[in-house]
Amino acid sequence: MNIRLGISTNFAIKRWADPEDWVRMVAKDLGLEQIQFSFDQFDPRSRQDIMAAYAYRVRNACEKYGARIHSTFTGLSIYPHNLLYHPLAEGREDAVDWFVKAFAMTRELGADAIGGPYGGMDLATFRDPERREEIEALAEEVLVRLLWLAEDYGIKRFIGSRRRFCGKVLSESIRHAVIWSASTG
Repeated sequence: MNIRLGISTNFAIKRWADPEDWVRMVAKDLGLEQIQFSFDQFDPRSRQDIMAAYAYRVRNACEKYGARIHSTFTGLSIYPHNLLYHPLAEGREDAVDWFVKAFAMTRELGADAIGGPYGGMDLATFRDPERREEIEALAEEVLVRLLWLAEDYGIKRFIGSRRRFCGKVLSESIRHAVIWSASTG
């Protein structure tokens, strides 16, 4: 079995902001080729031209040091957001916007996989079994939509897409979407 080790850029957040520095550290100091880019390193909602310029720097540094961006990670800065579990439709649509921008930056970085949390439920929703079930179903619908949108950005793997979602077995529709997503890689 051949196993390739890599590292997330979480170690570099705020300490080494220039891709030249953290890619060199990963490739030369740690001897690794695979990098998971954390969106804590750079916000995917930046203007398209700014994001593209930063991604260009990352790709150039990777080429220079013999590394590659394997995947992207939602990061810790987005973690406290409700995202797909937001109790309001506007919040869930904002999550779609965030993920679509993350898909675009993932593509710009030359990767075809993204991972991380889908969001969290607010306390009022969690405590109300009927509302919780409704929000879980809505979150599931949004996740299926995101899996299909990911294809437009060349995303082949949405890491974390699995049979269980919020502690329950996924519906048939989302299992098919997850299976489709996994099979495109």
